Amino acid sequence: MTTWHVTDELVLRYAEGTTPEPDAWSVEKHVESCTGCAERVSAAVRDRGAGAATLD
Repeated sequence: MTTWHVTDELVLRYAEGTTPEPDAWSVEKHVESCTGCAERVSAAVRDRGAGAATLD
């Protein structure tokens, strides 16, 4: 069981792709075992992707 969860700020930075690598790794490892954080991170990434430009 973990007592640390992904903060709202970290969720947003992860979705924007501005999270430093070690922090991104922590988020990715954490969401493997935390459904609540996984849902929040996934939603943020989906929302961010909806407004992102498409590359040709």
